[in-house]
Amino acid sequence: MSYATSCRPSRACGAAAGSTREELEDFRRSHLDPLNVQWMLSRLDSPQQLATHDEVEQVPLATTEVAAADGLVQRVLGALAHAAPAVREAVGIFMAAQYTASLAAEPLYIHPDTLLRRLTRADELLP
Repeated sequence: MSYATSCRPSRACGAAAGSTREELEDFRRSHLDPLNVQWMLSRLDSPQQLATHDEVEQVPLATTEVAAADGLVQRVLGALAHAAPAVREAVGIFMAAQYTASLAAEPLYIHPDTLLRRLTRADELLP
């Protein structure tokens, strides 16, 4: 884990922890993550003294940081982000049907076993 600390005159010291990375190319990113957390906490004037990148990494989805949002989607969804539309649709409807295969299969006009095969494929595509 990478750490960045900050001491503000009006507050005690705070710490921000970056996410761990598996690939060598992501080494630099693992050092920038805690700096981004630190910047975000100070910008929001947050009283929180400790935060991890994993806790706040969804913030770019609500901002204009398209590259950061794309990186988050890739890390969380992996190949599922680019799967066949039928597979992605099956996952979304299954979740909306509160994880009940028989209810999710109806609006898709497919047999529940077909839905389960698509969900198995989706699970295989996750990192």
